Amino acid sequence: MFGEDIENYLSEIARVLKPNGKVLITWFLWDDQDKPNPILNFDHPIDDVSRTTLPKNPEAALAYERNWVEILYHDLNLKIESIEFGGWRQSVTDNTIQDLIIAKKMDKFLTH
Repeated sequence: MFGEDIENYLSEIARVLKPNGKVLITWFLWDDQDKPNPILNFDHPIDDVSRTTLPKNPEAALAYERNWVEILYHDLNLKIESIEFGGWRQSVTDNTIQDLIIAKKMDKFLTH
């Protein structure tokens, strides 16, 4: 999904999730410190917050800027409890498991 679709998707999850309810979502998260990966290299920017491996079919694999994702969760009152980085980050692997974010909907809005 593209960034705008992600925002809508996550806002709907936050809307229907009960306070203290939890959600697990898989992502490809990247930041400027990530090293190129020979298996999944997100070399092709789509916009300021996402990159793809395939410019001709960008939604085949999209990675999102980690800070943008964390801010989005916060703005939707979802507290990230854990981020587990997937096997796709390794330089050589048969495991292309995505990164996992587990978050909880707070009963009161988060402050910055």
